[in-house]
Amino acid sequence: MSASSPQRENARLTILKAALAIADQHGSRAVTLDAVARACNLSKGGVMYHFSSKDALIEGMIGHLLEDRQLRQERIQAEQPELGPLGTLIACREQQREDVSLGTAQALLTAATDNPALLEPVREHYRQLLQTLGADNDMQTLLIWLAHDGMCLQELLDISPFSESQLREIHLFLQAQANQIESTQ
Repeated sequence: MSASSPQRENARLTILKAALAIADQHGSRAVTLDAVARACNLSKGGVMYHFSSKDALIEGMIGHLLEDRQLRQERIQAEQPELGPLGTLIACREQQREDVSLGTAQALLTAATDNPALLEPVREHYRQLLQTLGADNDMQTLLIWLAHDGMCLQELLDISPFSESQLREIHLFLQAQANQIESTQ
């Protein structure tokens, strides 16, 4: 690894964070290579060194959020080893829900509707998650996962009929159910 690799990685992360902030504040259409370059105090060419197109940048943003989820899951597993994979997933999503703005998630979803291929890393993430959870063979695990996913999707689409306190109560219930299921396995 060359001496400039950490600098390149820092620049890449700076670009991704700027793009996520723009998406959060102004939506996916505002995420342009020019806008991100201005936000990072880089040239457009500097951004294009890391991301050759807007689609590549959106793909990088999605990948960054998936990497963040993986790191969170690993941290939760280390801090709470009593949680199984489903309990860890629910705890991780709750953390990410608090830390990743709804505007960012909505912007990425909007961008991905313009190019559904950008969601392939998410599809792969779900395929791996299904295997990790063993949910394809356990209806209770599958139902808890789908219920939690449905709750997240309602929030993402801004159609949730639940108050914040109701969402918290549902989350706690699903977490308790996951813990119960996993403690008997």
